[in-house]
Amino acid sequence: MRKLLIALMMSLVCLAPVLADEQGQVEMLKEVFKAPIPQWKEIMGRHRGVLDNAFFDKVERRIRWAIDNNHIDDAFRFAILGDLGRDVAGKEGSYRLDLAWAFFKSGNFQMTQELVDNILITHPDTLQALYLKGRLQEQFKQLYEAHQTYEIVARRNYEKADCLHRMALISFILGEDKRGVEEAQEAIKNGSTEAKAVLDAYNRRMSGGIVPPEPQPGTASSGNADVNALIQEAELQIAANKFNAAEALLRKAIQTDPRNLAAHVSIGALFYRMGDIDSAIEYLDRATQLDGGSLEAWRYLGNSYERRYDVKADKGDLDKAKAAYLKAAALAPADPLVQIEVARIKSKN
Repeated sequence: MRKLLIALMMSLVCLAPVLADEQGQVEMLKEVFKAPIPQWKEIMGRHRGVLDNAFFDKVERRIRWAIDNNHIDDAFRFAILGDLGRDVAGKEGSYRLDLAWAFFKSGNFQMTQELVDNILITHPDTLQALYLKGRLQEQFKQLYEAHQTYEIVARRNYEKADCLHRMALISFILGEDKRGVEEAQEAIKNGSTEAKAVLDAYNRRMSGGIVPPEPQPGTASSGNADVNALIQEAELQIAANKFNAAEALLRKAIQTDPRNLAAHVSIGALFYRMGDIDSAIEYLDRATQLDGGSLEAWRYLGNSYERRYDVKADKGDLDKAKAAYLKAAALAPADPLVQIEVARIKSKN
């Protein structure tokens, strides 16, 4: 009996600090959430003793719960709380950065932007956040700003090969060919296979390239098994960032079946991604001739005309971008992405 009492007393002694920590965490959170965010770190510093591993586990679980239940503001708030707590406790990592990448990959660029801005306010030298800022600027077609951001990040040796590749791509889009060649060559030296594809596309364009045969309007084909296999293989190559191999496969598909819609859309989208906007427009325009009911063809065509307008400020390109987006909207009136693109192009009048 005496041994049982001793064991019980020892368990209570061990449990008391845990209960005290939990109560302390609750009291700290009450104080934190009553204060403006700039005061959170100071408050947490006064409660440093309760910032243990259990606290950060709870923060992580709360963020996941908030995302799963679509409480985005709550996820944002606890990500900030977790990061400031990590600073106080001397722990590495960033909940906000992880959350920002999750939003970026899901296409929620507005929340990504808010998180990145918030990170750069509290931690302005965070290279991962600066790199993501460049990706957002590129996504929003803020090409000059994206180039500057990538240059800063590359200079500090974070994702250097990818930054140089993206800088080269932007330079070619902006008509800064000499700079683009230099950046692509530097990216290749740093191991970028994507930059080699971009440089090869530029050299091919300068030498005249290959012009595909003209299709007849409204005569799209779905392709035979061999052509479809080529297109599927090209998609795998694109996913692996092997753009040269993908282009070769898509060209072969078009040569085999000049009326194949999927091949025209795929190669047009590939050229858009590689920065060869004129070639992208050429193939995507053919795709819309082959099948005027292709949502993807109209969307990508709108993207291509819009990007060329952003560079050259030719109102004809703006009008063509708007017309393409409106065609896409007519085909998919409930598609939120199409509606965003229509609103964006209308704002450029």
